[in-house]
Amino acid sequence: MALSNRRILILYGSETGTAQDKAEEIDRMCQRLRFHTELDAMDNVKLNDLLQDYDLVCFVVATTGQGHFPNSSRKFWKNLRRARLPPNCLETVQFTTFGLGDSSYHKYNWASRLLHARLLRLGANEVFARGEADERHDDGIDSIYQPWLKDFKEFLIKSHPLPPSVQPIPEEEPLPPRYTLSLCLGEAKSRPAPEAAVDAETAVDFPPPVLLPCPNNNDAVVISNTRVTPSEHWQDVRLVELDVSFPVVDGVAYEPLPGDRVVVYPKNYPSDVKKLIELMEWDAVADKEVFLGAKVPNGLYPPAKCTLRDLLTHNIDFMAVPSRSFLHKLAFHTTHEDQKEKLFELVQPDAAQEFYDFTSRPRRTILEVLAEFYSSKIPYEAIPDVFPIIRGREFSIANGGETLKKAQPLKKDDAKEAAEGPANDTVVCRIDVFAALVEYRTIIRKPRVGLCSRYLKNLPVGTPLHVEMKRETPPPTGSAAANRPLIAIATGTGVAPVRSLIHDRIQNSPRAETLLFFGCRNKSADFHFHEEWETTPDLTVMPAFSRDPKQAEPEAKPKPEPETEKDVPETNPNEKPLANGVLAINGTEESETPTEPVVVTYSYDEGKNYVQHVIRRNAAKVCELLKKNAIICLCGNSGRMPKSVREALCDAAVSGGFCKDTVEAEKLLFDEKDPNKVFYWEETW
Repeated sequence: MALSNRRILILYGSETGTAQDKAEEIDRMCQRLRFHTELDAMDNVKLNDLLQDYDLVCFVVATTGQGHFPNSSRKFWKNLRRARLPPNCLETVQFTTFGLGDSSYHKYNWASRLLHARLLRLGANEVFARGEADERHDDGIDSIYQPWLKDFKEFLIKSHPLPPSVQPIPEEEPLPPRYTLSLCLGEAKSRPAPEAAVDAETAVDFPPPVLLPCPNNNDAVVISNTRVTPSEHWQDVRLVELDVSFPVVDGVAYEPLPGDRVVVYPKNYPSDVKKLIELMEWDAVADKEVFLGAKVPNGLYPPAKCTLRDLLTHNIDFMAVPSRSFLHKLAFHTTHEDQKEKLFELVQPDAAQEFYDFTSRPRRTILEVLAEFYSSKIPYEAIPDVFPIIRGREFSIANGGETLKKAQPLKKDDAKEAAEGPANDTVVCRIDVFAALVEYRTIIRKPRVGLCSRYLKNLPVGTPLHVEMKRETPPPTGSAAANRPLIAIATGTGVAPVRSLIHDRIQNSPRAETLLFFGCRNKSADFHFHEEWETTPDLTVMPAFSRDPKQAEPEAKPKPEPETEKDVPETNPNEKPLANGVLAINGTEESETPTEPVVVTYSYDEGKNYVQHVIRRNAAKVCELLKKNAIICLCGNSGRMPKSVREALCDAAVSGGFCKDTVEAEKLLFDEKDPNKVFYWEETW
């Protein structure tokens, strides 16, 4: 039981659920130290709440996009930035912060750093050193988080000692659940289990098309779902067309722009739901209506008159890789002593490698864990407290300009309006979603398939959806931006936002040149939209095929020592080569005599041909556009790529004469404050 004079407020800003999971772990640690804790999303509290009698306020915040706060914390951050706040308005607040980020991003852990600086500026007192976790670390976020949590616990024990007669709650003793659900009273009989929609072509059970009451949602319908890579290619890449409806309010409707993201909410398959129900022995209550308690997990939006089966199908992510928190809670519902001991061992701070080998390395799912620990029987009442919630998956829209305007404004017909009442007009836009499905193998025999990937792969044409549109900081668009050159760098499905931006540019005239560096594995398999590029005006495409056979290149060095690239890749009659041998479509030749470019390679990309190499080989062309205050857009998978490309752009800027050194290049290319000069925009994930 918590002591009345010990209070901690734990606030989180989470986009994918990881920051929320870490905040919940801090919450449980504090509860075991007999603190009365309050846990909530940052947007659910007001600034005045911080001034209540808390011993400490702990912020756990992730950085999303390009240095942005997660959606669940933006309102709080906006209020905290108000210019009229007195300088010492938070002088009674004792706080600490923990940030979650990815060092491959240009603005690493930006949100937590901004929050930390603003709190100090308003007079708050940092009583425990902040932490910053890096997803790119070999051991992931826990490599920093677990030692920080251990030190934080020791700090609380020393700064807030318990009375001699009171001991902390042992790790082996369960804590009361924060969230619960119950059966609706008075329901005489169970509903029949809904039949799954069956796709005749793929013969798979598919989740029922129930629309969830998610906030800020838009009605959408699937128009097409096409695989764009060859069937024999290792990766299934999908182009999904959606007709999305936007209500007209006061004569204005939402207008999608390049850089916007559409959020799709995946669902579990009926066969998997059935297996979970059988494993947990919930058959007797599976089709009875349930209701949630007074507190509901953030992001949980169950359908109306929801049964337990409905909740498991649409809201509970039991196909996720289990977190440390899940395994810890599961141990309390496990009767076999050896299995319980194993679960407790896996969640110990010093068992990070064992935890990784059991969960993330094989990508073992929660459903598989429950089958393996067969004595685990989670009561249905504890479902919202134990299981994670299905989060929406975000996809950058892959089209723009005139291609969005595929449907005219719709109105209700007279009969429908008489039955349902008048409604605002609706504008329908055709939006392309371009997605690479996550399918791979690990040490577990069964192939791994992401929850959303499986959902998208079999998504039938005509399926109704609720989707959300998100916009953070879009790239420059419109006629003024089209008059500036565009240097776009994209890899794989990262070409989606670039394509949207190109569509937006070509509807403007006059317009400047667009130079696209595109990286993929094979010209024949994943050179996405190459046929479209051939007819796109004012576009030059310089592809890098990393797995295609090519002529000998200089031997790669483990350190970034310059090498000389002498060989020229082969071309075909349909492609127009630049003077230095890089393929161009609708481009122009820059020089008559090729020069020997400087190509920097590293040990990890030895023998490969990546976009960073092509950028360095074309330094002169890059600098020509930089001198015209080009817009730079980098899109694709996070990891090594963004950092390598930024380094290549700096090298090209120096070797091409735009900058005197890489320090100046870093400032002019990525940190320029004047939007009318070189502008850098990044969209990586």
